[in-house]
Amino acid sequence: MQQSIQKCAGGRLFKFFRRQIVALSQPDILKLVDDLEIEIKQIKDQRYRLGWYMRGSFSYHDLMYKISREDLEILNNIVKDNIDTVEKTRLPLL
Repeated sequence: MQQSIQKCAGGRLFKFFRRQIVALSQPDILKLVDDLEIEIKQIKDQRYRLGWYMRGSFSYHDLMYKISREDLEILNNIVKDNIDTVEKTRLPLL
């Protein structure tokens, strides 16, 4: 897994480490870690919700790794539009 992360990042991980983390104090590093964990939870929540609305059209792997951010935004907009339509028409969400 470590090698695949390094291949995907293409050296960006090392730049992030040198520019961001090395210059921070320990409390700042802990805050950064907490902030990143919150961001990860938000991303997972959005993708799990999208997966629920798509009713199995996409696998976990698709939602987490294969679908681009742009495509996720499009799918989320479709879901929001459908929810708005359901609320306006009072029809059941199918």
